[in-house]
Amino acid sequence: MSDSEPEFYASHTFSGPLTQGDILEDVLCVDGITGPHGVVRRVMVLSQSCEIDKRKTTSVYVGICVQIDSTGSNLIKEIRERKVHSAFYTPTLSGVVAEGFVDLRSVFRVPLVSMTGPFEVREGGNRWLLQSQTRVSCLTLHSTMLLQRSLARFFGYERAEPPRPIG
Repeated sequence: MSDSEPEFYASHTFSGPLTQGDILEDVLCVDGITGPHGVVRRVMVLSQSCEIDKRKTTSVYVGICVQIDSTGSNLIKEIRERKVHSAFYTPTLSGVVAEGFVDLRSVFRVPLVSMTGPFEVREGGNRWLLQSQTRVSCLTLHSTMLLQRSLARFFGYERAEPPRPIG
């Protein structure tokens, strides 16, 4: 990373509230195709923090983390340059996160109770706190904004020009 580039990962903490952009280890992802038992994977939390913080929220959306060297893809350069809309690029964090991407085509809804303790009402905000789940790392505010832009680009669209009036 050059001196002009902002940090991608925040100083990772292993406890505390669950937030958008958290990278979690050993999350059970069940999709109905892999069977009722699902598969255990490393994932990134895609749900927005403001949605996670609501008492009525029972699940969050996560995307599967994929190492670039395991993809066998000729799109590696494009993924690094954030030109592949279905991939949110995640650079290396020495000894913690291998270079890779979050596959936005592999999104799962995961029950909060499977990875958090009870909902806590606390001064400064209500939060779901991670219980036994392993938080590998989390994103900085700048990187979370990049994630939000990738989600909007993949699941919605970015306008190149203002919308035209109807009629």
